[in-house]
Amino acid sequence: MNASPDAAVVEAAYRTLRHFFPAANATLDPLYAAGLEDLALYSHLWLLYWMNQARRDLVQQAPAHLGHTRGTFALRSPVRPNPIALAAVQLIGIEGMTLTVRKVDCIDGTPLLDIKPYFASTDCFPDATRP
Repeated sequence: MNASPDAAVVEAAYRTLRHFFPAANATLDPLYAAGLEDLALYSHLWLLYWMNQARRDLVQQAPAHLGHTRGTFALRSPVRPNPIALAAVQLIGIEGMTLTVRKVDCIDGTPLLDIKPYFASTDCFPDATRP
C-alpha cells in the first residue's frame, strides 16, 4: 500500500489552502539585476534571509505546542543564535528587480541574503522523518 498522496490530492489541497499564503514581494538592489537572468524558468525558489528583529539569546526553548524544552536547533523558531532563515517559496513572477513569491514567512524590510532555485530532484526528501 502506498501511503503517499497522489499529485491530484496534493494539488487540490494546495488550491484550497492557497489563500492562507498571501503573495509577498522581494526587491533586489539593481546591482544584482543580471543575477535574475533565467530565474523565471523555475517554479520554486529557496530564499535565505536574515531575521534582523528576532531575539538571539535562547539556545533552549519550550514551545507552547510541545510542553517541554527542546534545543533551538531542533525547532523552527525564529529565535536562534544566528537568525538566518530559509524558505522554500513558489515564484509567481518577476517584474524588474521585484520577485513576487508565495509562502515566505518574514516581516516587511527583512534583509534578503540569497536566492537559489529549488530542485525537486535534490531538495526533496520524501522519506524524511520528524518527531
